[in-house]
Amino acid sequence: MNGDRPIGVIGSGSFGLAIANLLAINHDVRLYTRHKVKSEAINNDRQLNHIRIKEKVRATDSLQDLCEQCQLIFPIIPAQYFRQTIRKARNYLRPLHMVIHGTKGLDIDEDLESHGDFPSIRKKHISRMSEVIKQESNVLRVGCLSGPNLSREIHEGQPTATVVASDYDEVISVGQSALNSEKFFVFGSHDL
Repeated sequence: MNGDRPIGVIGSGSFGLAIANLLAINHDVRLYTRHKVKSEAINNDRQLNHIRIKEKVRATDSLQDLCEQCQLIFPIIPAQYFRQTIRKARNYLRPLHMVIHGTKGLDIDEDLESHGDFPSIRKKHISRMSEVIKQESNVLRVGCLSGPNLSREIHEGQPTATVVASDYDEVISVGQSALNSEKFFVFGSHDL
């Protein structure tokens, strides 16, 4: 990975802002938000929703710009919007990207809702977010963040930890290197 490139974060919710601020301890960060008003507030006021944003974080409302500038990207968005956001980014994502998501939950096939109150659910109807990234883009090097951590604790600067899990050693290594700090400890695992 090119050390001069910024690291991307997709999502400006509380956890997305926490990860962006953590990354900004050691790196320049590009933060995607869908709303131009939020992007301007982050860049001009250096805060959003009463959360102070570090100087190394620059917001954008363009997924294309974020994907072109960043090789390492952290999507941190609610599960119900995850697939559609990855679909929007797919034209800009390349096999050289590394994507480490921090989204909790599962993606459930939207066709199930049209099958009544108690549809017959099979594994093929449910995907982890790591699987969604591979289904919707040509990115191969995928990982995920897993607690125990809460955005409030991270914003308060409390010591906390996370796990970067991936099938790829380089994703684990790069994720650990990007996020490790004095108060944020990052462990690795191959168990996605």
